[in-house]
Amino acid sequence: MYYAEKTMKILTFIFCLFNVLILESQNIELSDFRIKINYDKNCDSINTCIDSIKCFDNTLLFSFYIKDNQSFKPERTLSYNLDQDTLFISYSYKPIEWDSIVYNIKTKKYDTLRFTSVSISVNGFESGCKKYYFSFNGISKIPYVLYNQELITYCPIDYLSYIIYQGDTINIINKNGYKEGRWIDFYETGEIRKIKEFKNGQFIIGNLYDKTGKITHVVSDEGVEVSTPIDVYNEMHK
Repeated sequence: MYYAEKTMKILTFIFCLFNVLILESQNIELSDFRIKINYDKNCDSINTCIDSIKCFDNTLLFSFYIKDNQSFKPERTLSYNLDQDTLFISYSYKPIEWDSIVYNIKTKKYDTLRFTSVSISVNGFESGCKKYYFSFNGISKIPYVLYNQELITYCPIDYLSYIIYQGDTINIINKNGYKEGRWIDFYETGEIRKIKEFKNGQFIIGNLYDKTGKITHVVSDEGVEVSTPIDVYNEMHK
């Protein structure tokens, strides 16, 4: 009898705890969700990452960058759930499914086949990086965030990569995932072959050099690199 009562108390406690967790997840409310095209970040380099996250007055505000230049049909649906200290967000599509009856020649019977359809298109003229903005009511502390089952970490705050050359920092990939500053290519024998200057991924100026250090070509780079002989360039810009 004692063990039966004790077991019942434990089961009651578990049941109450389960209900509390369910209520906790049900009490949050999405008050804002927006998507904006972003050109400041290169999502191919930084991947999905949190830009900002803060909590005040029982409201959670956060945004993250994500590579997204796809359109889905049927449209994606947004769902969310708070489970203790973790916020789960899903923004995905439910494929269109239907059954079709076909005649099987080998078995000489009719079979039912299940078909699934989803259409995905990519806009190559649009930035692949987008910024998602969320606002939730009913959250009093900053949670971990999982988007489509993947934990989102914070965006980089320092260079992703760089090279030290003769005391200078060159060939930088900055925190936004773009080329920054001076980029140098070398001949196999070690002499400087090409120098380009970038500012957050935007090409500024560039030159080609021979092995003696003399400029041979002026380089332009608007997606495709073009080299103009220095004498032709000077003649064009008299």
